[in-house]
Formats: sequence, structure tokens, C-alpha cells
Amino acid sequence: MRASLYRSVLLKTLRRPPRLAPLLNLARYRLARHTGARTVRHTPVSLVVYLTKRCNFSCEFCYAQDTLNLPDHRKNELTREQFQRILDSPFGRNALRIGLLGGEPFLNRNILEYFRMLNERRVISTVVTNCALIRDEHREAFRKDAPTVFGLSLYDNNREAVARTAGILNSLRHPYWIQTVIRADRLEEMESAARFATEIGCKHLLFSNYYPTGRKGIERVVFDDHPGYPEAREAVERSHGSRLAIKWMTLIPAAVRDPLARPPTRKHCEMPKSYVHIDNLGDLGGCCMRTPDGSRFGNIFEESDPWNRPFYQDLRAQMADDSLPPEDHCRYCECWVDDLYGI
Repeated sequence: MRASLYRSVLLKTLRRPPRLAPLLNLARYRLARHTGARTVRHTPVSLVVYLTKRCNFSCEFCYAQDTLNLPDHRKNELTREQFQRILDSPFGRNALRIGLLGGEPFLNRNILEYFRMLNERRVISTVVTNCALIRDEHREAFRKDAPTVFGLSLYDNNREAVARTAGILNSLRHPYWIQTVIRADRLEEMESAARFATEIGCKHLLFSNYYPTGRKGIERVVFDDHPGYPEAREAVERSHGSRLAIKWMTLIPAAVRDPLARPPTRKHCEMPKSYVHIDNLGDLGGCCMRTPDGSRFGNIFEESDPWNRPFYQDLRAQMADDSLPPEDHCRYCECWVDDLYGI
């Protein structure tokens, strides 16, 4: 999936090339990637901005579930002024890709304006949505201003909404992918999702492994010794592989069930050097599985060099040392096994 989807993103980017600052920042990152440096001179290549901490779904596997729909959620609703401040910061100026996330991003009433602001910046932009709030009237808005690529999250209860959104994007010939989480006890959902994606004209399908939030649900993780996985994957490839580009889930090495075991593969996660989450107040999240928390991960408006905090330095050192088992938060995450973004 990665090559075919990236190709369409690359063509759009070539038509409207990024500014110089993100390209220079990318070059600094590429140099740092091949060193074991704990301290880096670049800012994140990929910046993901939380538009809201509200969500209209309640998913048991959501890594952010403890931070969503809280009584004080209004303080985390991104305003135009706050978004402009993020874009004007060194983190915003240097990012090559800026993603929009939530909660559910379309709960923020200004989201179409944010698409326009990102297009004016000429960055690669993404949004991940459960599609429940997208209607046919969004077609013309998306024709005028839309992120570079959409990610449509597929669940048991939103197939109609995903199909409606896919129909809009298909009519605009706009790139998107469908993503869904697969559990070890529900491998049959790979076939169901692939059949659905094929029927609605989707070209790109992404399977994610289950992530046990708070170590709950480890039995649902698909490990590399799962006896039924090879056959289930082969059946899906045989039925749908010619019409659908599939990014298969990364299997977690079974050896990590032992917290002291040395992993049987080297660590691939580049997020401590390339990627960060940020909320409307400037608080950072440690990676794609760590929600923003200024006290732990820093704040871009309150510190001169938040991305070189001891937390990030220690995580970079940990990921660079293949002799160490992955730390507890990373143990069942796909990212250390595979560089999912391939920047």
C-alpha cells in the first residue's frame, strides 16, 4: 500500500512544492537518523495536531480514551488563533507533514478552515476521521480545500458513513485509505474489511494490530506465532490482492511476552526523531501512542527546546540500543518493529 499511496501524495506535492524550511529540516533529520544522537538539531518532520478532545465514538482499544470527553474538554478545542500560532512556531514552520487528529476532528467546526490554512502552507496534510459527520454537502468544500490524503477509520458501526465518504472522495478522485484494527480473536474481520473496501471502490487498506491500552487485552495482540494468521492473510490476498493495495499489520514478536527478553529483531521506530503530537495549548505527546502532556513531554510555547527533554533523549537512546528489550509502553506497539511512516 505504501508505495502506491505515496505515489499519489508525491505527485500532488510536486505540483505545489513545500517551502524551503521543511526541506532543510528533513535533511537535518535524515542526517540525525543514522546517528545514535540523543540530542537533535531539527524539529519533528511530522506534526500531528489535536483539533479537539471530544469524540462521538467510544472504542475500547483507543489509546486516548482516558483523555477524551472530559468535563473540561472545551479548553482543548483548537481555535483559528491557536492553530495559526502553532503553524508560526518553529515546529509548525519546519514540519513537512501536518496531520489533524482528535477525538473526532470533524467535531471542530473550523476544520474546513484548517484545511485551507494547511494548503496555503504547501505541506503534506492528513486527517483521520470516523466519517460519521461527513455529508454529501462536504463534496464541494473538499473540491476546493481538502487535506492531501484522508484516513477513514472503519469500525463495526460506521460502514455506511465510510462508504458515503469514500463515494465523495472517489468522485473527486482524491486519495484516501481505509484503516481498521484487527484482533487476534477476530482475524476473520480482515476478509470482511477487504471485501467492503473492494465493493466501495477503495484502493488502499491498512490493517493495524491491536494495542493493549494499559496492558489490558494483551491476548488480543496478533503475535508472530499466531497459528491462524498466515492462512487468514493468504486467503485475503488470494481474494482481494489484485484489486486492493493492503498494508498488513506488523506482527509483534512473541518473545516480548517476557519483559526481560532481548527482541529477536532490531528496533525500527523513528518517532523519537521524526514525529510528535501537539494539542491546542502547545503541549506535546511523546509519540503516536502518547497523548499530549506538557508536564511529561514539554510545551512548545513555554520552553526553548522541549524536544530535547530527557524523556526524548532517553527514548532515542533506548531505540538505538537493540540489546535492550522495548520499554513497557512500546512493548506491544507496531512502531518499534516497523518504521510505519518510512520518512
